[in-house]
Amino acid sequence: MVNSSILGTSDRHIFSSLNGLRGLAAVAVLFFHRRQWFGDGFIFPDAYLAVDFFFILSGFVISSAYSAKLSSSMSFGAFLIRRFNRLMPLAFVAGLLATIVAVVKFAQTGQPAPADFSAEVAGAMTTFPAYWNADAWRLNPPEWSLFMELVVNVMFAFVLTRFRRDLSIAIAGLSLLAFLILYTRIFSGSPEQSSQILLQIPRVIVFFYLGVLLFRFRQSGFLKRVRLNFLTGSALLLLTFVLRDDWAYASEIRLALLLIVYPLVIVGCANLEPKGAMARASGILGDLSYPLYILQIPLLALIAGACAMGGLRQEPGSITEVLVRFAFVGLLSWAILKLIHEPLYGWLQRRTQHRAAAAREAPRGVIQPQSSADGGASMEPVPARLGSRSRSISNGPSRSATSAP
Repeated sequence: MVNSSILGTSDRHIFSSLNGLRGLAAVAVLFFHRRQWFGDGFIFPDAYLAVDFFFILSGFVISSAYSAKLSSSMSFGAFLIRRFNRLMPLAFVAGLLATIVAVVKFAQTGQPAPADFSAEVAGAMTTFPAYWNADAWRLNPPEWSLFMELVVNVMFAFVLTRFRRDLSIAIAGLSLLAFLILYTRIFSGSPEQSSQILLQIPRVIVFFYLGVLLFRFRQSGFLKRVRLNFLTGSALLLLTFVLRDDWAYASEIRLALLLIVYPLVIVGCANLEPKGAMARASGILGDLSYPLYILQIPLLALIAGACAMGGLRQEPGSITEVLVRFAFVGLLSWAILKLIHEPLYGWLQRRTQHRAAAAREAPRGVIQPQSSADGGASMEPVPARLGSRSRSISNGPSRSATSAP
């Protein structure tokens, strides 16, 4: 949900199509992570590009929701708290489930846990990489992109709150240059490997800021004529995942998809919202996208373990069994979203709002000398009460803390 006061109105706007596309991309990643179950018949070998689509989409939505606020009234810390409240509950649950899976494997195999296992667990629950290992996000590989999302969010907010001007074009240009220079190396390895961490930074920055600029251009009216309905945008997105490395000019095609097709799909679907049943389907996909993405690896492992305990095959033997397992992953992700994440997120938001309200309503301290325990004078803040007595002795009208911007 995006506060469209940034757009010049007081209404709240939901990009329903973009929510649906995000959910569809999360489903594609689920299929990609178990592509070995499909053998040579797997039709989405490039579905890992869904992560880059996520970053562009994130830049677009974060810019629409926070650019104006961060450039004016919202503090850097307030933004970080909001992102923490939004992302960390599910990240913690995913890390906890991944830890349970690892502990069960140690118990079954008799293999002792590594000496740094506690540090890995702490990292998995907070998305931080275990950079000393070859696989920095070994317990839950999808967390690499969540960590990078947090990094670029911090950068985005820091620039807007500290410099108070739009440096998006400069940042996007420099990161694009770095991305093009390192393009082959960036996609030559697995992004969750420690050796790839630094290489992934320009990848994340360029696509996030591509989304930021995309929102800027849309606001200026430059891309208003680009319109795609949700079904057309979904079809185009899925078609981009069909690309194979052995195709002629595959690398060049992939670059064009990232820099041209994905931005057009995002802005086109943002300009033409679905209605009725299609809007409801998009909303469900959007709600499911984050839990499905971040929970899929530990949930698949837990389902495999449950199948083994029930006398079933750990690995599915047919496409029907594959789809049934994916359906269970979706159902469990939805249950965790509704039963754990949303209540916890709501509690964190209420707590944050309560603290902010308390800080605004707290009376300002007035430094006055008063007697200390040893008979001397101490300089301690004395609350300036705004009741009738304080007003009667003031030299003019009082101004409460709540009247400050």
